Amino acid sequence: EKLSFTVHQSVQNQAALEEILYHLYHHLNEVSPYFKSYSQICQNYDSFLLAIEECNKHPQLLSYLKEKQILHRCSLVSLCVKPINQICKIPIYLRALLKYTPSESPSHLILYQLLTQFENIVTFLNTNHEQSEKLKKWLEFENR
Repeated sequence: EKLSFTVHQSVQNQAALEEILYHLYHHLNEVSPYFKSYSQICQNYDSFLLAIEECNKHPQLLSYLKEKQILHRCSLVSLCVKPINQICKIPIYLRALLKYTPSESPSHLILYQLLTQFENIVTFLNTNHEQSEKLKKWLEFENR
């Protein structure tokens, strides 16, 4: 009887997990094209930091952001950079989940598709960042 309950609970948990993954997959499919916009921050990081410094000089802006709890326990820089760090960590988490998900499970395919999608996003961000760095070095060389 105890084994029957455990199997029943496991099946329910698997169904709940599959539903969560299904919703996660569809939600991320909708928003993932916007993740690529972070490449602009990566490419223009120095300018980005200067712009943040300018924003930090305006107490009205900072108080507004704190009032709206946008700057709740973090700085403006970390607020903007944290999502980039998180995007890069998502494939690591997905690989770990995929490792422990049986290949015959419907969740396996969803996790694999999510992993592929996020690996492509991270590759895009890294490639753009590398190209930007090469361009900066080339421009510095040309300006000598």
